[in-house]
Amino acid sequence: MGPRLAVLALVFAGCTGTGPAGRLTGHLVRNTARAVPGRPVALRSIDGTQFAETEVAVEMDVVPGPVRALRAGACPNREGAPRFSQLEIDGEDAFKVTTGQGLRTCAVVGRPNGERVRVEEAVDPTTLPGPIVQAVDGLLHGDYQITEAWRVRTDGGDETMELLVRRLGRDIVLVVATSGAIRLRLRRLPATIDLPDR
Repeated sequence: MGPRLAVLALVFAGCTGTGPAGRLTGHLVRNTARAVPGRPVALRSIDGTQFAETEVAVEMDVVPGPVRALRAGACPNREGAPRFSQLEIDGEDAFKVTTGQGLRTCAVVGRPNGERVRVEEAVDPTTLPGPIVQAVDGLLHGDYQITEAWRVRTDGGDETMELLVRRLGRDIVLVVATSGAIRLRLRRLPATIDLPDR
């Protein structure tokens, strides 16, 4: 039997499917062969039919130098050993370098040539701006707990907050604009994936 990897799947509630003909992306299947043991594979579907983003933890030597170099400018003064991931975003390769722990966590995502895609910074959930708190409360009506919050900035200038919310025993991911407009509501599911042991 091949290795058993924990998978984090994010899908719209009520939607199923892994993509055309039930296929996982080739990127995911290829890169689990060099995945770091004990770190989860992450899958994200924003339409419930195919994965717009996959992420596999890898060792540093897999990540191109131009991407590793992005860390200093995007996440200055972060302590701790960096962690690395290989991603596929909308069908194209990318890499992530994460530094720090807890509320000091910061990650930069870049293309292999060093083009920055986004920066993700942990935020204290108790300090969220009023419009975001009001939007979440209006959607979930007070019966929830925000367990994690991330400020996500793209190089196109867009900024959102990504929130992990615990409600009625379920984990929900909300992507909220700084104005308070809710852009995505995703359900986070634990899962297991079995792939060939190469």
